[in-house]
Amino acid sequence: MISIPPPRDSFAKTFSKYSFKTLQIKDEVICAQQEIRKECNDVAERDIFNPNINNPMPVEDFNQIQASSISQQAYYLKETWVTKIKEIIKQNYQEAAEGQRSWFNLAETNKEAYEIGKLKKFLVQQKYLMEDTLLQLAKRSVKNYVDSVN
Repeated sequence: MISIPPPRDSFAKTFSKYSFKTLQIKDEVICAQQEIRKECNDVAERDIFNPNINNPMPVEDFNQIQASSISQQAYYLKETWVTKIKEIIKQNYQEAAEGQRSWFNLAETNKEAYEIGKLKKFLVQQKYLMEDTLLQLAKRSVKNYVDSVN
């Protein structure tokens, strides 16, 4: 006969450990992650270059069109996209920013509290998501550009 060992921890203790380690403990975190993911998906579908060149044209005109497209996308990424991400975080964590004691306090001034808090983990996670989005955007844009030139 096989005996089943008793659980090492109670459910409450296990859930408490899980809640301490995970970011998904508050609705505002999940909402912020969903909204940021949507913004990142929208960015990943953009094109850095203008692949819609169907007519022959002088090289100078082609270069001007591509430079214009690149600068428009760079402006969008630096200004609009980053601003949207910041606003999503601020909107979703508004009550924490108003000074309530929270793992996600945007107004935290204590470095040690920030280092052990969940806000840092959340921001690092979003940074990696944004980096991955930019990598996808670059790869897709270069592929589309090469395909349009061929």
